[in-house]
Amino acid sequence: MHGTKQNSFTTPVPMASQTAGFTSMAAATGYSGAGVSGGPATTPGILATLLGLTVLYVVWGILQKAHDGIREQVQPRNIAHNVHNFLTITLTVIIGLVITKIVIAKLAGWGIPGMTPVATVVDAA
Repeated sequence: MHGTKQNSFTTPVPMASQTAGFTSMAAATGYSGAGVSGGPATTPGILATLLGLTVLYVVWGILQKAHDGIREQVQPRNIAHNVHNFLTITLTVIIGLVITKIVIAKLAGWGIPGMTPVATVVDAA
């Protein structure tokens, strides 16, 4: 039996070195994994399905949490608080940026060392 190898079905299969163009044991025996549960053809599909379902579950949880938060913030007692916060933050930022530019431009105009490059960066010059 030199040059042949026994497989689990006890049929002699030529060695790969003796067969020109031999690609695999499955090709030599005519075995294909198609239709076998958990075979190589079905495993990526199952993994992709499980991954997709997991992603959908996480996205659904995020959307549900966001919906509950939005519903809470739209309550009439919270609207006044939200408007107050919006105006406070917006006005502070707008006024703060304008005042900062004015102060930097003044300092650069007075010749304070190091203020001219800063004024150029913040477009206050």
